[in-house]
Amino acid sequence: MSSSLLEEPERTLPPQLDPSLPIDHPISKRERYVAKFGAARLGQMEKTMAERFKEEGLSITYDGTIRQTTLSHRLIAKAYAVGGEEVQMKVVEAIYHQYFSLGKDIGDVAVLTPVAVENGMFPGEDEAKAWLEGNDGTREYNEGVAAAEKAGIRGVPYFMCVSPISPPSPLSADLITSESTTSGVYLERRTQTFS
Repeated sequence: MSSSLLEEPERTLPPQLDPSLPIDHPISKRERYVAKFGAARLGQMEKTMAERFKEEGLSITYDGTIRQTTLSHRLIAKAYAVGGEEVQMKVVEAIYHQYFSLGKDIGDVAVLTPVAVENGMFPGEDEAKAWLEGNDGTREYNEGVAAAEKAGIRGVPYFMCVSPISPPSPLSADLITSESTTSGVYLERRTQTFS
């Protein structure tokens, strides 16, 4: 008997890691992190993350602003609907660049509109801006946040394998997921085995 492994593409799903952040206006990222982690710990985090980013040829700043990422997550979900994993990962990278490297507000329509257009999600800025200012995808976003909360996700990235086949003993479902706290999304990979 032979078996083959078929994988569905990865897709990002929306966690809401800090519901106390405002939605309608940005606040200072540095001030927020000092309040959350303390100045000494933030200093350590900054140094460590700058080194990690540099190893990958990237830069990171703790300057700039932060707010709820609802708008970004709606756009990320739309990217998957438009072009699957390929477009979604390009949009995620572009959003990360705006936030981590440039210190931009990724809850701002003006920041996200060019990301959407440059990645082929909309024919022009007017269409992208209208979609971002609308409510499409909000219900799905809220459902995704509720699912993440129900799954106990408290950090990201969070990798989840979803399979209709139970793991063989003595494996437990707990071994199928892993968690870390370095990014802004969790990924879902669906895997099916056929024999």
